[in-house]
Amino acid sequence: MDPQIHQDLVDTARDEADRMNRLVGNLLNMTRLEAGALRVTRQPGDIQDAIGTALDNLEARLGIARFIRISKKISPGSHGFCLDRPGVGQSGG
Repeated sequence: MDPQIHQDLVDTARDEADRMNRLVGNLLNMTRLEAGALRVTRQPGDIQDAIGTALDNLEARLGIARFIRISKKISPGSHGFCLDRPGVGQSGG
């Protein structure tokens, strides 16, 4: 087998294993949350920062930055909201 093809297959398998690991972890966290075993700490947050963090993580995972452009601007005067800081970047598994 061509070494480049072999490396591409290994890289793809590793990326998919990482993705599966995140998915299983998210499912376990949802189960813990429903059972009351996982505590959510809500704090006031900045919606633009939260959306920006989630989109940055998604772009990095999917490698989509080179294909599309996502606007991260929020209208002035947007209302604040509460969020669980550690969980913000986990969306998009």
